[in-house]
Amino acid sequence: MKAQPELPRPRAALLLLAVALMLGLTLAPQLLRHADGSADTLAALWLCWAMCAGFVRGVGFVPVSRPLRWLLGAPACGLALALAAWRVL
Repeated sequence: MKAQPELPRPRAALLLLAVALMLGLTLAPQLLRHADGSADTLAALWLCWAMCAGFVRGVGFVPVSRPLRWLLGAPACGLALALAAWRVL
């Protein structure tokens, strides 16, 4: 009898993080601007990357492609958050 492959499972913490980022970026976009009022596109890019990775892995989807698995995984979400925090703070 063949062993059943393990089914991906949702990750509540990543999903909650993605929802928090979505709401934060929607309700307070002024946090992503420089002192002169121009947009901080690099911080926005990293936060959107973290949000996408959080949604993808948070709902339990695991991409088949290895590069996409790396780009949309939990470690990538953490890396993107760290880069955004470094940029904003």
